[in-house]
Amino acid sequence: RNWWDVPGWFIPSINAPKPAIYNINAHAFDSRFLRDDGKLVFVGADFIESVNHPYGFDDYTNWSTTDGGSASEDYYKENRNGRSKWPYASVLIDHDGFSALNVSPYGCNEEIGINSGSQHLTFMPNTARDGALITFSMDGNALGNGFLSAAYNGVELCRLLVVPLREKTYQIAVIHVNYATCSGVSVSTLNKVFGQAAITFTSAYECDFPFAGGGSGWTATNRRNVSIAVENMLESRSIIVDQVVLILPGADANDANVLGWGEVSGRVIWIYSWSASKQYVLAHEFGHTLGLSDEYTYNPGGNSISAADKDNLMNYGGDKSKLRYNQWRTVNP
Repeated sequence: RNWWDVPGWFIPSINAPKPAIYNINAHAFDSRFLRDDGKLVFVGADFIESVNHPYGFDDYTNWSTTDGGSASEDYYKENRNGRSKWPYASVLIDHDGFSALNVSPYGCNEEIGINSGSQHLTFMPNTARDGALITFSMDGNALGNGFLSAAYNGVELCRLLVVPLREKTYQIAVIHVNYATCSGVSVSTLNKVFGQAAITFTSAYECDFPFAGGGSGWTATNRRNVSIAVENMLESRSIIVDQVVLILPGADANDANVLGWGEVSGRVIWIYSWSASKQYVLAHEFGHTLGLSDEYTYNPGGNSISAADKDNLMNYGGDKSKLRYNQWRTVNP
């Protein structure tokens, strides 16, 4: 550019450059003697979910308000389109969590420094080139969340917000009402889902239970009556559990499409006509007992509308298993 072209100074020579290493050679428009050269490093980094991480990771992946309603219907009450710059990772206190630091462009060989925002958050390695697997842990003295920061020459590129959780364990009883078929009820899916919030389930008791009411169509009254009868039976046998799963033969009396019910912030779950394909239905209903609400809504015709957060455990339909940061804190405050 001409030296006197002052407005031209403010026009970028490179528009939206991709992450790369740029060698720059500049010279005056009207003089071959006035010149300079240098290197421009345009590098990006982000913390992404690692397959090694056994807990929760929330970066809003597969979340879009454009196909599930307005922002007011979303769990975070604001728009979440695409991945976030600062994702969350949960971790059991005094245990290791993992995140992959992705550096772009690969092969730039520039040193990215990793720093901790809390003295209770330890990690390794301290630096990375072309990405790395970051191992981190928080001790029991941590108050609130910590964070890891990745920076290049002192400029922060991204953060990972680390959420420490204490382990919670629940014992459950599985009751086959009127000898309802109940093969394949397992805690493994529950532990996979709620492990995101450092929660573990153990199967403590299982039995058949005859009940005179219900038949093939279960009303709310019959569900409540059978739960009371089962609770009395458990007490008489000195069976102490945290949550009770009632497997019921037949279907809901009012809506045959209903697969189950869960007491919100309660301890009883009712599942109709159990099959192994209902493992995530069971997990969804356990979400209710731990304080989670449904994420989906209903249209005026009464049909369910899938929420914007398509993978959320509390959404409608399919084998959904994702728990978000606010949900970790709800089920394991």
